Amino acid sequence: PRLRAHLNKDQVKRFRLPQDVSQCGLVRRAIEYINYFHQVLQGRVHVYVPDTQGAFDIAHLIFGNAIFYELYDDPEFVHQLLDLCLEAYVQVTIALKHALDEPLESGYHGHGMVAGIYMASGGARSSEDAATLLRPQHIDEFVIPYLAKALRAFGGGFVHYCGRNDHLFRTLLALPEVRGINLGNPEMHDPAYCVRALQTHGKFYFGSWPRLPGETLRSYLKRMLHLTGAERKGMIFLLTPRELGRDSPEEAIRLWRELQEA
Repeated sequence: PRLRAHLNKDQVKRFRLPQDVSQCGLVRRAIEYINYFHQVLQGRVHVYVPDTQGAFDIAHLIFGNAIFYELYDDPEFVHQLLDLCLEAYVQVTIALKHALDEPLESGYHGHGMVAGIYMASGGARSSEDAATLLRPQHIDEFVIPYLAKALRAFGGGFVHYCGRNDHLFRTLLALPEVRGINLGNPEMHDPAYCVRALQTHGKFYFGSWPRLPGETLRSYLKRMLHLTGAERKGMIFLLTPRELGRDSPEEAIRLWRELQEA
């Protein structure tokens, strides 16, 4: 998401979150969409919470790139902004989940993927794209505490981010509220390392991994299955149209079952 304009410091300091966020701007519009799809789909397809981002991502959107200077020049103001963004994230997510008639601590989510997931233990998703631009000490001070509080309000959840930041990845592994991770740029990461690290910490990877040039569908699926080890856990694997290529979905399903039974 991108905003056409940003708030300045004075506007941020004067801002107060309305008591009923369900009537505000795009939130009200999102609830109208949710109600429409509930009526039309009659439960045949699960509708999930729109992209509510995460506290630091929201702060970056609201204040713009100037926030990166304020981490050094006025950290107290950044914390004030993040407190507002955290409150907005939680209240808006609650309003949307109420509209979905979905429990706070569980639910469905897809994050624009070809398929979604059901989370029995954790009801939210947080995007931390802007956090990948930060130094380790700034991640620890301005991202992790707010992320933990955000997910804690929903019994945990999974985290998405594009780009790569090794400190962010390691820190998410250690955060109890994080149930799993979705990488927006999986091609920038080592799948074997990531899945193994997530397994070690009792978490999961949700998403796809790139298919290598010239790699057959059988070899690709065999490599994906091998990532999960002997216990066959730690990954909710999505086979995207890009990775499927010219191979048929039916053949992919057949091979996936055959390889698992081998």
